Amino acid sequence: RGCVRCGDAVAARWAFEMAGSAWRVVPDGVAHVALARLLSQSLALKELRAHVEARREEREERLKAVAAARSASPPPPPADAPLA
Repeated sequence: RGCVRCGDAVAARWAFEMAGSAWRVVPDGVAHVALARLLSQSLALKELRAHVEARREEREERLKAVAAARSASPPPPPADAPLA
């Protein structure tokens, strides 16, 4: 968030790259919104569009996985499970 207030686009890009690789953490929704605001403020429209599109694709994949998990039938009980 500090990068949005200060307008330091270079530091924000570096932090986002480090979060996904060396720091091994996953940026949350707030971090993505902050980066999008900073990209907008710095007039980096192409990069902003790419970021938004990547987020959209990630969300669609996650929703498909959740829907598939919900529609899958549960596994059968183990053979030695007691009957209820």
